[in-house]
Amino acid sequence: VRLDEQRQQLIYTHHHLLLDGWSNALLLGEVLQRYGAVEVTAHQGRFADYIGWLQAQDAQADEAFWRAQLATLDNPTLLAQSQAHGPSHSSE
Repeated sequence: VRLDEQRQQLIYTHHHLLLDGWSNALLLGEVLQRYGAVEVTAHQGRFADYIGWLQAQDAQADEAFWRAQLATLDNPTLLAQSQAHGPSHSSE
């Protein structure tokens, strides 16, 4: 938004269907690079390339790797237990 001859204000909004957190960070980073007169390099690769690479991976080898990495754990980490139970009350 042009405020006057010398000032503008950027109003930035998006919908989560259009940009996820990773894409949002990339876009905002590029905007800030251009604002700072930094050359923005083109991104290499496409999402379809990633999917092709992912499908070419050995699923059994991946599973064996993660089983070995997690073998020393005795129990699952229950994230729900890290949260307070019941309604939260503020003392303010």
